Amino acid sequence: SALGSREHGMASSAKTVVVTGGASGIGAACVRMFADSGWQVFIADVNAEGAHELAANLGADGIRLSRCDVSHEAEVDAAIAQAIE
Repeated sequence: SALGSREHGMASSAKTVVVTGGASGIGAACVRMFADSGWQVFIADVNAEGAHELAANLGADGIRLSRCDVSHEAEVDAAIAQAIE
Protein backbone atom coordinates (compact mmCIF):
# COMPACT_ATOMS: atom_id res chain seq x y z
CA SER A 1 0.00 0.00 0.00
CA ALA A 2 1.05 3.61 -0.41
CA LEU A 3 1.20 4.07 3.35
CA GLY A 4 3.71 1.25 3.67
CA SER A 5 5.98 2.54 0.96
CA ARG A 6 9.48 3.91 1.31
CA GLU A 7 8.32 7.26 -0.06
CA HIS A 8 6.41 7.78 3.17
CA GLY A 9 9.42 7.08 5.39
CA MET A 10 8.29 3.60 6.38
CA ALA A 11 11.14 1.39 5.18
CA SER A 12 10.80 -1.97 6.87
CA SER A 13 14.43 -2.90 7.61
CA ALA A 14 14.42 -4.46 11.12
CA LYS A 15 11.66 -2.23 12.46
CA THR A 16 8.95 -3.10 14.94
CA VAL A 17 5.63 -1.37 15.28
CA VAL A 18 3.30 -1.68 18.28
CA VAL A 19 -0.39 -1.60 17.37
CA THR A 20 -2.76 -1.06 20.26
CA GLY A 21 -6.23 -2.36 19.54
CA GLY A 22 -4.71 -4.43 16.77
CA ALA A 23 -7.07 -7.40 17.07
CA SER A 24 -9.94 -5.81 15.15
CA GLY A 25 -11.16 -2.87 13.11
CA ILE A 26 -8.72 -0.14 12.15
CA GLY A 27 -6.05 -1.65 14.38
CA ALA A 28 -6.26 -4.99 12.53
CA ALA A 29 -6.05 -3.14 9.21
CA CYS A 30 -2.86 -1.45 10.46
CA VAL A 31 -1.45 -4.83 11.54
CA ARG A 32 -2.15 -6.25 8.06
CA MET A 33 -0.59 -3.23 6.33
CA PHE A 34 2.60 -3.32 8.40
CA ALA A 35 2.90 -7.13 8.18
CA ASP A 36 2.41 -7.00 4.42
CA SER A 37 5.17 -4.38 4.25
CA GLY A 38 7.61 -6.65 6.08
CA TRP A 39 7.55 -5.00 9.50
CA GLN A 40 7.73 -6.90 12.78
CA VAL A 41 4.33 -6.27 14.40
CA PHE A 42 3.48 -6.37 18.10
CA ILE A 43 -0.26 -6.44 18.82
CA ALA A 44 -1.32 -5.08 22.22
CA ASP A 45 -5.04 -5.66 22.79
CA VAL A 46 -7.50 -6.72 25.50
CA ASN A 47 -8.89 -9.17 22.94
CA ALA A 48 -6.11 -11.75 23.12
CA GLU A 49 -8.22 -14.36 21.31
CA GLY A 50 -8.83 -11.99 18.39
CA ALA A 51 -5.14 -11.07 18.28
CA HIS A 52 -4.15 -14.76 18.15
CA GLU A 53 -6.71 -15.38 15.40
CA LEU A 54 -5.41 -12.45 13.32
CA ALA A 55 -1.81 -13.58 13.77
CA ALA A 56 -2.76 -17.10 12.68
CA ASN A 57 -4.61 -15.77 9.62
CA LEU A 58 -1.54 -13.74 8.65
CA GLY A 59 0.79 -16.67 9.15
CA ALA A 60 2.06 -15.28 12.49
CA ASP A 61 5.56 -14.85 11.05
CA GLY A 62 6.92 -11.59 12.46
CA ILE A 63 3.84 -10.99 14.62
CA ARG A 64 3.95 -11.08 18.41
CA LEU A 65 1.23 -10.12 20.83
CA SER A 66 0.27 -9.45 24.40
CA ARG A 67 -3.01 -9.00 26.19
CA CYS A 68 -2.98 -5.34 27.18
CA ASP A 69 -5.57 -2.95 28.55
CA VAL A 70 -4.24 0.49 27.59
CA SER A 71 -6.20 2.09 30.43
CA HIS A 72 -3.74 0.42 32.86
CA GLU A 73 -0.29 1.97 32.75
CA ALA A 74 1.44 -1.10 34.17
CA GLU A 75 0.02 -3.28 31.36
CA VAL A 76 1.20 -0.77 28.75
CA ASP A 77 4.67 -0.68 30.32
CA ALA A 78 4.82 -4.48 30.31
CA ALA A 79 3.65 -4.71 26.68
CA ILE A 80 6.22 -2.16 25.50
CA ALA A 81 8.98 -3.95 27.42
CA GLN A 82 7.93 -7.20 25.75
CA ALA A 83 7.81 -5.55 22.31
CA ILE A 84 11.37 -4.24 22.53
CA GLU A 85 12.90 -7.53 23.76
